[in-house]
Amino acid sequence: MTVHAITSHRRRRGLSGALALAVLLAWAPTGGVEASPASFRLKETGVTVEFPPLARVTERDDSGTTWNVVGWQNGGLETVFDDFRLCLTRQGWAWNTVLVREQGSGKMALVVAQRGRNRLLLMLWESGPGVCGFSVGEDRDEEQ
Repeated sequence: MTVHAITSHRRRRGLSGALALAVLLAWAPTGGVEASPASFRLKETGVTVEFPPLARVTERDDSGTTWNVVGWQNGGLETVFDDFRLCLTRQGWAWNTVLVREQGSGKMALVVAQRGRNRLLLMLWESGPGVCGFSVGEDRDEEQ
């Protein structure tokens, strides 16, 4: 049932706005969203990387073949970018490479961050009005 269907149903049945909102919140799938603070542990060194307080993790994959963590955070790209930058630099991560690109109707950013021998890849993209998706992965170089 979509939000439109719920509001249409509310009009037909005469449900109050508060009741319709409660139904929507109770029905809305969480998709495995984790409570904050979200984090993940680097496989190679065991270092834990904390994410900004508003970041929500929806998927994890430790196979080493794709992004380790995928999630979302409310806010525009600049806001979410600044939240991740502040959070990671407080943990000692240096932002080595930053690529920002406008693509169609949205923007995306790719960051390579480093802390000692650890390298982290962070991709941020606008997934809708006021919402950004993020993917984080461990960059494991065979020469390290």
